[in-house]
Amino acid sequence: DQMYETGVKDKKECEFLCGHDIGCYVYQFNDAEQKCIAGQSFDCSGEPGWTGGIKQPTAREEMKRMCDNLDAASEFQKGGEVELDQARQNIVDMSQSTCFQRSCDLARSDLVCDREQRYHMQKELKRHCDVIAEWVIEDNWTACSDGLGGGDCGAK
Repeated sequence: DQMYETGVKDKKECEFLCGHDIGCYVYQFNDAEQKCIAGQSFDCSGEPGWTGGIKQPTAREEMKRMCDNLDAASEFQKGGEVELDQARQNIVDMSQSTCFQRSCDLARSDLVCDREQRYHMQKELKRHCDVIAEWVIEDNWTACSDGLGGGDCGAK
């Protein structure tokens, strides 16, 4: 168990802090003492007065998980271990595009970027994605584009 006192004196800020700390998995807050602790722990016993929760994954962490799952599906399919229906095949094919892989690289990076670095990363991402006019995924999905103002992607 590796829990640390954060110095945060608000329950919502305690939750927010844990959500944005790569090493945090759980947080606890004591209202009476205005104390926040966060970190890694499997010990659920303790003193009364503490409330907390499990870190909710950020959008970036969810994107990384999706990228990893789609890469694994692609490898299984290339190895002949799985056969995909056409809709799933289209998604796996799209996930191997340069544009999508560039987005995955960004999600997988642990770098904390300043405003200038984010600007250059977005510019580079747009450069890779401009070569793809539009992705079309069958079933109940709208057309997708680069995600940088050129259209939306999502369930109809």
